[in-house]
Amino acid sequence: MTPPPLEQPRYVTGRSEHLPVGGYPPKIYKYRDWKEQYHDEIITKKQIHFARAIKFPDKFDCRFPILFDFSFETVLEAYKGKITKQIESEGIRPNRDNIIRRVQLIYDECYGTDEKQEKRKKEYYSLIADKTYVFSAAKSCDSIRMWDGYADNLSGFCVEFDFEQIAPLIPVNLISGGHVRYISDPGYKLTHHFLNGEQPELRAKLFNELLIDAFTFKFKEYEFENELRFIKHDWTDDLGLLPHYKELIPTFNDKLDIPLSAYTGIIFGENIDPKHLDEIKIECEKQGLNVTYKMAYRNGDTIEIRPL
Repeated sequence: MTPPPLEQPRYVTGRSEHLPVGGYPPKIYKYRDWKEQYHDEIITKKQIHFARAIKFPDKFDCRFPILFDFSFETVLEAYKGKITKQIESEGIRPNRDNIIRRVQLIYDECYGTDEKQEKRKKEYYSLIADKTYVFSAAKSCDSIRMWDGYADNLSGFCVEFDFEQIAPLIPVNLISGGHVRYISDPGYKLTHHFLNGEQPELRAKLFNELLIDAFTFKFKEYEFENELRFIKHDWTDDLGLLPHYKELIPTFNDKLDIPLSAYTGIIFGENIDPKHLDEIKIECEKQGLNVTYKMAYRNGDTIEIRPL
């Protein structure tokens, strides 16, 4: 199946330049509940937290089935460059026959049976589900379902960020992600090609593209979230499959410090406890956040945002 086209470009890790902000919203939002543990750290510590994907309650979120390509032709394409150099180093003239014979040995050892392919699939799924962390942001602050579901029925608050101030943090922290794409086909599978080619940089790039797809596809019923996702992967335990990124980022942190300049607003739900409202305003002042305060009110089937 052909995936739906991207409405906006994705962004990819490993870039040395700052991420262009074109195609992304000028503001992004995070709905929070002051009563929940860790939710206050978005203000008190000026940090965002990346949640471990395997802990997500929705069994379909970040769990799209993947159609791996472990065919001999794909393995041959991935290894032929490396095998060619190996044969040349032995003083032998490489040709298609001797390249195929050697790749066949690799294939038989690693992928020659269903059991071996299943083992490798489990390794990749483990890398994806166990080692990947996600920060989800909304592209709007006026969704009733978001206020009800993620900000305690308008008893919480919503933090407004300037995306342009966050963008430079993305490449230097090897963060990936993009706009979430919502599909209606329940049988959709992600297609991914062979990851163990000769170049570790290529393996890392291909795996990163798989991560972006795996974590930016959701079913149509979640379209109300209007979501932008940031993805961090723990490369410190990569099963030996992806040493390139492991060398680039040898330690992992599921938090990201956000600069003061990125904070632009706090929107309170109309049902917030006045005590919590005061605590949040005091903490914002303490942290030096130059934000504007607004209030979100339920107005029938819509949310109305007014200055506080």
